[in-house]
Amino acid sequence: MTQDEMDAAIRTMIRRATLVSTDDGGSQQKMKLKGLSGEEMEDVVRIQHFGESSVPLPGSEAIMLSLGGRTDRAVVIGFEHKDHRPTGYAPGDKVIYDGHGNIISLVQAQMRIVHASRIEMKVGGVSMTMTADGIAFTGGEVTHDGKHIDASHIHGGVVPGGGTSSVPAN
Repeated sequence: MTQDEMDAAIRTMIRRATLVSTDDGGSQQKMKLKGLSGEEMEDVVRIQHFGESSVPLPGSEAIMLSLGGRTDRAVVIGFEHKDHRPTGYAPGDKVIYDGHGNIISLVQAQMRIVHASRIEMKVGGVSMTMTADGIAFTGGEVTHDGKHIDASHIHGGVVPGGGTSSVPAN
């Protein structure tokens, strides 16, 4: 390898790239990228953190690492889309976001979940769905301080008419 070839390999080892498209169908994501000088690379493998996966929006920027300076050995890391990244957080805060305006944030002593229309949590056969209209529980039972407050609760001391019953008995 000549000195000029070695210099070119070193210059191309680490560079910025912009996402054109993503193939999320295999065991690893493969991406089509455009480099700063306009070159396009296809089937570049994206390295993600274990336990996390996402499909970045086209136009997202990343760092492309060309192992040995060879684009046929390129991998890509660290995607971010400047138009969708939430801002204004303090040191130590953690934010998970997507391209649709959904945000989960761990901010100081709070966990916040923001969604425009629906949040759903499921555990086994029990689900809780929160919408702008309210909260719906399905399956299982709902209790407060050991007392049933779902459809199965009963009251003692029920009297006919406009009287007041006692607190739930179960």
